[in-house]
Amino acid sequence: MLPTFLGIGVPKAGTTWLALNLRAHPEVYIPEMKETKFLRFDGLDARFPDEYEAYFEDATPGQAVGDITTTYFASEHVPRRVARFLPDVRLFVVLRNPIDQLYSHYWHLERQNFHQWHRKNQPESFEEALESYPDLLLKHAFYARHLERWLTHVDREQLLVLIHEELKSSPQQTLNRVFEHIGVEPGYASEKIDAGGSSARRGTSPRGPLAEWTHEVLYEILNRKLYHPLKNMIGLQSADRIKDALRVRPIMEFLFRKKGYPDMRASTRQHLRERLQDDVRKTEELIDRDLSIWEEFSQA
Repeated sequence: MLPTFLGIGVPKAGTTWLALNLRAHPEVYIPEMKETKFLRFDGLDARFPDEYEAYFEDATPGQAVGDITTTYFASEHVPRRVARFLPDVRLFVVLRNPIDQLYSHYWHLERQNFHQWHRKNQPESFEEALESYPDLLLKHAFYARHLERWLTHVDREQLLVLIHEELKSSPQQTLNRVFEHIGVEPGYASEKIDAGGSSARRGTSPRGPLAEWTHEVLYEILNRKLYHPLKNMIGLQSADRIKDALRVRPIMEFLFRKKGYPDMRASTRQHLRERLQDDVRKTEELIDRDLSIWEEFSQA
């Protein structure tokens, strides 16, 4: 069985919460590994469909089957692959105030040593990270350029565009829109519906310099010495199941991190507003709606 719907992004915009609530619906199947990333892999001709179907082998006939991978949205290759391999799939994307999305994604990457094993040359601030890792940070925030790419490969009616801020203020209504879009009974209320609840991932930042240094060292050791050798030995899905069962991430966060982020510098926020405002205006045109809910970009 192959996916009937894809959640394509963006990072740090509520897709984990959406996955939890979608998975709770009896007519929906999402694999334990929310982000398969499969459509980003090279060599799909040889791997499709058998390897992809393996992720969804526990789905039952009649269920809506989903793959929610936040990096699909900004990929140059995935839209073309979707059009070729899954031409009738339903799609949804969650857009968040791009400045807030950037900042939240920064702290997510900071926790992961910016996907580097070594602690060398790690940025000391958000501003430095914008210069050092522009692709990792900025790529996802230019929504219009990615929407244009997707809409050259799929019909507009296939793509449901959600707004993160509305997801938080009206969670059930947002879920109902997704349920209807993917073809399952709307109105199902999950016990995880509280958008502010602990079921969704919340942002964290270091407790202090010593905690940050200790977290970075342990993260490097665990990835280099344990996780990556284990992944190569038994596969990504099995390695992730073991990591989740051992509660590595929650324990590390409890010991070394605290909820929330420090305030962004006002000058940095203004710089980002100026840099992104043309893209936000173009996004409004593409999705045919006003985005003044993002206060920095209100035209009032």
